[in-house]
Amino acid sequence: MKEVNSLRSELLGTNHVPSPEECDLIRQSLIPFHIERYAALDAEINRIQPTLAALQREQRAHRELIDAHKALLTPMRRMVPDVLLEIFRHCQSDLLDSPMRLMSVCRSWRELVLSTPTLWKLVFLHDTMQTLRIVPFARACATYSGSCPITVVFKFMRRQDRLRRKAIFDALAILALHVHR
Repeated sequence: MKEVNSLRSELLGTNHVPSPEECDLIRQSLIPFHIERYAALDAEINRIQPTLAALQREQRAHRELIDAHKALLTPMRRMVPDVLLEIFRHCQSDLLDSPMRLMSVCRSWRELVLSTPTLWKLVFLHDTMQTLRIVPFARACATYSGSCPITVVFKFMRRQDRLRRKAIFDALAILALHVHR
């Protein structure tokens, strides 16, 4: 790469007033050289941009494969169902609709939760629960609890609106069908 002599770098970006000779050097050599070099670099960048983009896509794909393979090695995947169930039972006191949340983690957890009636025997209806989730949760508990007795716990600290009251009554109607347990 041919380099054209520049003004002393300490003069650039200052209030230095160039001499007439320096002005000629700037106009005739420096600016044209830098414009040409800038255009050449811009063309080179534009030329390699598609290659760079393709390499970045391939790199992302490999990162995703690395992460997916590492996920296969996590200890949770090798945990025996009895230990997982014990952990799930402890979650019931902290997560009020824990079976629904646990089911959404992965297929194996979903299968385990759906096949364990004791995880569904506690129906905890509370005022922080989304109105649209009350009835489906009660229905799921009634269905998946099998023949286990169901315990219903209410925790409503504030006055409920009409839609929420209806959802609560609908949930109770579903659960009332299983009162014989």
